[in-house]
Amino acid sequence: MSTNILKKHEAEVHLRFGELAPMIDWVKEHCTNNWNYEILESAGSNDGTYKFNFYSEEDYFKFIMWKQ
Repeated sequence: MSTNILKKHEAEVHLRFGELAPMIDWVKEHCTNNWNYEILESAGSNDGTYKFNFYSEEDYFKFIMWKQ
């Protein structure tokens, strides 16, 4: 019996209001495999918290290197 389990690489980021859309645009342009994000806390008067999930180690490392 074979089971295909996708390993997910997670990166939690804290963003100010208005910073999420440019980050999503960057990921769309530079990452080639499946990815998604979750809103843990929306940005408002405080920073928002978001979790980006990558199913490719290569995309995950691209994101981490760019984010630094």
